Amino acid sequence: MVVVQARRLALPNSSPSTTALLLDPDSLSLALMHSDSSLSLYPSLPLSLSLSSPTPVPPPSSSATFLRLQSPNHPRLLLFLSSSPYLAGSSVLLRFWILHQNQKNFTKPKLVTCNQKDLKFDPNKSAVVFNVSHGVSVKLVGSVNVFVMHSASNRKIWVFAVKLVDGVDDGVSIKLMRCAAIDYSVPVFSISVSFGFLILGEDNGVRVFPLRPLVKGRAKGRHYRRRSKNLNGGLDNGNQRLSLRNGGLKETNGSDDFHGISSVSWNGKVRGGGSSSSANAENSHLEEKIDRHSGSVAQNLASELGDDSA
Repeated sequence: MVVVQARRLALPNSSPSTTALLLDPDSLSLALMHSDSSLSLYPSLPLSLSLSSPTPVPPPSSSATFLRLQSPNHPRLLLFLSSSPYLAGSSVLLRFWILHQNQKNFTKPKLVTCNQKDLKFDPNKSAVVFNVSHGVSVKLVGSVNVFVMHSASNRKIWVFAVKLVDGVDDGVSIKLMRCAAIDYSVPVFSISVSFGFLILGEDNGVRVFPLRPLVKGRAKGRHYRRRSKNLNGGLDNGNQRLSLRNGGLKETNGSDDFHGISSVSWNGKVRGGGSSSSANAENSHLEEKIDRHSGSVAQNLASELGDDSA
């Protein structure tokens, strides 16, 4: 039995008006989004306990998320991340704020180390410039030590890892690493990260990736052939059979390809995608790992749906 308690939250009067909010359930930190695309960061709830004024995030902000940082050598910290178009939308500006356990306000990191191509720290803005087109929409989703960025215009999803830089006494320097990129050809309507899985909402269901292989990269091993089992028995559409395997891995005309996924790459090296079975070996490897969890995922989903309908 799960007990759920709801309380009314009195938001402060602000100009411009508040249009949306983000809440980190672990720290109870709150981010209020305003009509001018600016944000206000509060370290904890209730807001009446916030003795100082909120931390302002100047506009524009196209997306934002909370991200938890934890490692054996450092206490758990909270990171807030926002994206915005930069240089007339030709690049994406990633801005970071950190909340320490003994602090009452969010502060900017003094340095963000990023040594990879297309990533550059701008000390004047205390932000990272990601040299990809912003386009019409960018979506950020955070987890523990990892965040994901989805660009609808680029039809691409990037997986990033973040960690504190060791040997820094003030603890406000972080390292940003681009771990993987996923190119897709079918529309992705939603994206979320939950319990170590990246979940993409598509037209005919959901597609699930385990995050760990995307962050760590794939170890060498045997090639796995796609399995034929699926959660819903498949959908017949003329001569095509769309098998929503694990909720979203589709099989078309008996092919072993990842339908809708063009490639999956680690650190710029493409190791999956395309139409050949060898090019899709990495995707098949990812899917083999997904299939290990498909039973428990299906059972949990069925349980949740049953609870909702009760």
